[in-house]
Amino acid sequence: MNQGPRLVSSPELGAPPPPTSNVPHRLPTTSSPWFVLTLAIIVGALTGPGQTFGVSVFVDHIVTDLALSRSGVATAYLIGTLIGAVLQPAVGSLVDRFGVRKAQAVLGVAFGVALMNMSYVDGFVWLVLGFAGIRFLGQGALTMVATVTVQVAFNRRRGVALGIHTTVVSALIACSPLVLALLINAYGWRTAWLLCGLVVGVTISPIALLGLRHIGAARERDTPVQDVGRVCRSAKSATAFTRREALRTAQFWMLASVVGASALMVTSFNFHQIDLLGRAGFSEGEAAALFLPQVIGSSIAGLAFGVLSDRMGVRFLPAVAMLALIGAQLVATVVRPGASVVAFALFVGLTQGAMRASFVTVVPAWFGIAHVGAISGVLTLVMVSASAIGPLAMTLLVDATGTYASALLILLIVPLLALALALGPNQPPRGLSST
Repeated sequence: MNQGPRLVSSPELGAPPPPTSNVPHRLPTTSSPWFVLTLAIIVGALTGPGQTFGVSVFVDHIVTDLALSRSGVATAYLIGTLIGAVLQPAVGSLVDRFGVRKAQAVLGVAFGVALMNMSYVDGFVWLVLGFAGIRFLGQGALTMVATVTVQVAFNRRRGVALGIHTTVVSALIACSPLVLALLINAYGWRTAWLLCGLVVGVTISPIALLGLRHIGAARERDTPVQDVGRVCRSAKSATAFTRREALRTAQFWMLASVVGASALMVTSFNFHQIDLLGRAGFSEGEAAALFLPQVIGSSIAGLAFGVLSDRMGVRFLPAVAMLALIGAQLVATVVRPGASVVAFALFVGLTQGAMRASFVTVVPAWFGIAHVGAISGVLTLVMVSASAIGPLAMTLLVDATGTYASALLILLIVPLLALALALGPNQPPRGLSST
């Protein structure tokens, strides 16, 4: 029988630590939440080669060199991503248990190896396994670890911190296609994968071991981490939902529908952007460069949502994300050189920033942070699964209808349904504020 969420008491705001406390009056610089935020941004950005943004610039080369059809590569991407997706809830629970530092140290090495493996893929089966590795570790596990790091490092101004993290990481990932395209043009696509693996392997794990020494497991700190010069405490009791309790709420599944719809469509856009814009008269280089306007849209949404979540609450943020996605799909049906293609890129960026900001701010605001890894793991499963289905669904619809415009109009049902849920009579789970 469900007993409801447990209440975790916290000392009053500003209360000094007891005389016997071992907490120093001023902590080392590396314990500052803002320093931790910087490290989390670096880690998030380095997941770029495992994101659809990064993979998209390799697709045509893989199609040519492995003698596979575009639908065959999309199918391999689907299967590989789904394999990675089913492991996400377990990773979330392990992050809660052992902490982000240990998780990041292990996952960083694994992600580097997975990227280097991509340089040797030969055939459909190997490609599936390669995609499974980089999607599980890059898009899924390490992205979640970087986000949870920020969630447990902040309580006061958490929305602003998550907004900054979402904005900067999204911007850097959106730039990854240009960097990867330069590497491919200079060294070939296989060597480009190898170089990515080397950079990731020597960066992410040292960041964890040397920079996250003051970050423990999420369940150890449902009160905030120590700020420089003081111990920040919540003035009220915090409601901590377990994963099972969160899954029993309608609010969780509303959020899951928004995350899934965004992931399905944005991944479809990114995976097929070179081909979609190529049919509209853009060269490969021009199509890749149009990832950059997405940075602007993503940055606007990420920062705005972060600030608004602290000041006005998070209730309607998911609905705004769906409105942006609907706008992106409608503009994409008429995209041409000129203002429409810029609008398309901006709307896609707005959707990405809004969805990520909704994900990372709503979860701790509505469910607490004691089990944030486990809860985020289920949402990551939804996100990664949807992103796996999206590219193949788009490919099949384009093959059946002959145009991207027709496929996008059919798929418009996805964000419309999610929007209906987001605008429904949803209230925060019991025991929490109306924000």
